[in-house]
Amino acid sequence: LQIPGYTIEESLRKDRQDTVNGIGGGIIVYVRLGLTVLSFDNFNSDFNQYCSFNVLTSDSEPLNIIAVYRSPNSNNSNTSKLCELVRNMNNNSVMIGDINLPKIDWENYSSDPKGRDFLEATQTNFVSQMITFPTHSKGNILDLLLTKKPEKVASITDVGPIGRSDHTGILVEFHHKSI
Repeated sequence: LQIPGYTIEESLRKDRQDTVNGIGGGIIVYVRLGLTVLSFDNFNSDFNQYCSFNVLTSDSEPLNIIAVYRSPNSNNSNTSKLCELVRNMNNNSVMIGDINLPKIDWENYSSDPKGRDFLEATQTNFVSQMITFPTHSKGNILDLLLTKKPEKVASITDVGPIGRSDHTGILVEFHHKSI
């Protein structure tokens, strides 16, 4: 899938290893032409589906992006590893991805038992969840944008599904100047 004005950053493509031939999910990073990104992983995590990279900016430090995919069939151990990623986010990090915890109510900060630890990890580490619109065709917010600096997020736009996806595409603009 090609998107005009963007390139695929092959070093940040993470095909799923827990399905036949990687079919059924994964992570691919498209980079807008003119941006400089560098693969960066300072987490040393065993969470099974993530990649992280820095977007070089003219600010004092780069913007660290952590792209994640948590399968709806994830076991408790894998979810705990995702919670640890949240706990280890630095102040200039953004985590974005398909978390698949549909019973978390981000407006009222409540959850079923499956999502409770994840919700608690965001709250105790002062991480804000920024997406307020349903991101899945069933009306759930499954795709999240987490940050400790919500003021750095300029806008979040629902761009509709890409191809035959049952998830909406999300366009995020940040208050950072690229170099």
